[in-house]
Amino acid sequence: MLGSSGAAKNARSTRTLGQWATVGALLALSLGLASQAAMAQSQTVDAIKKRGHLLCSGVTANYAGFDVVQPNGEEVGFDVDICRAVATSILGDRTKFKTVPMNYLQRFTALQSGNIDLIAKNTTWTLSRNTEIGVMFTSPYLFTGDAFMVRKDSGIKKGVDLAGGTVCMSAGTTLEQLVSDFFTGHKLQYKPIAYENTTERDKAFFAGRCDASAGFIPGLAGSRAQSGKPDDYIILDDVFGKEIISAGVRPDDVKYYNIVNWTIFALLEAEELGITQANVDSMRNEQSTPAVKRLLGVIPGVGKRLGLRETWAYEVIKQNGNYAEIYERNIGSKSPLKMDRGYSRLWKDGGTLYSPSVD
Repeated sequence: MLGSSGAAKNARSTRTLGQWATVGALLALSLGLASQAAMAQSQTVDAIKKRGHLLCSGVTANYAGFDVVQPNGEEVGFDVDICRAVATSILGDRTKFKTVPMNYLQRFTALQSGNIDLIAKNTTWTLSRNTEIGVMFTSPYLFTGDAFMVRKDSGIKKGVDLAGGTVCMSAGTTLEQLVSDFFTGHKLQYKPIAYENTTERDKAFFAGRCDASAGFIPGLAGSRAQSGKPDDYIILDDVFGKEIISAGVRPDDVKYYNIVNWTIFALLEAEELGITQANVDSMRNEQSTPAVKRLLGVIPGVGKRLGLRETWAYEVIKQNGNYAEIYERNIGSKSPLKMDRGYSRLWKDGGTLYSPSVD
């Protein structure tokens, strides 16, 4: 049994623990309220709504499959459709976006300075870009690699056959380092020539000023398709670089980052659930699964968590299609590029892409 002094000591201890518990609860509450207050504000989203359109990175020259200005002035392509999807999420209209023409060297400065809201310019997620440049990358929307394209009659069968040759590439991209690593790793010499954009690179290559053109594989496929003589060129099988293509945003706006990220996830989730641009209206019925109803806003909650309309994902799919539809029309089977999805298949189809739970 405790004596009077022990009982008093125990009482003080109990009160102290109770006080600390109260302080802890109040601290947790205050932090929670502060977090909610922070999440309730998004300078980027507010600026986009006030401006009336999303500002995306553009191109200074057409990039087949990713950003092409058609004769009527409309921009089409994989990267363009990512911009359109984000514009739909925030503003409810896929047409409410504008692209700012820039080369690869300018894209990160343009983002940091606020001249654009989003980089969607076949941009690779790398450590230095994440840490030194300070770009926040979304979940990838394309997995591919880098390779060399050569003339079929050149006799070149492998990358090592380019020893002593001239290699053209775009300046300000990861390719400059990756090509250097390839030749250094094989202890071979080569002559690199970097051009401002892919159009200048392609002109040099197809004019015979380079022995090879280095690029990420879908880009090379697009260049070959537009060459006028696609059968005259081959893309070598030895892939020498990883290209994890993501959208980039500034790191100081978590709410906006979440919107962009979950827009990409919504495209993937729609494909997995079998929701397409053609059937999205019919899928919003009583017979649909809870997962479908949550994504399309029939069961509320997903929109509120992002500070968007409950129908935001429905509108994204209705106006743009799901991920597969975007892929196929721009670089897949329904495009001149005819690119197999490879690692960019859904996880259930043997690929790497999937969405976290939409709860």
